[in-house]
Amino acid sequence: MVEEVLARFHDYARIRRSRDRVLSARRYSPRDEQQAFDDLHRAITRLRGPAR
Repeated sequence: MVEEVLARFHDYARIRRSRDRVLSARRYSPRDEQQAFDDLHRAITRLRGPAR
């Protein structure tokens, strides 16, 4: 699960970085960024386990 969180964080960070670059190989939309954030959030929630 930790590996999944790290992978999701990496994806989110890559998308955020590309947003700030002028010459980016690929442009990501705000929707792509939100999807990556949501995926990261779900992975963190699963890592934390069931709510108490």
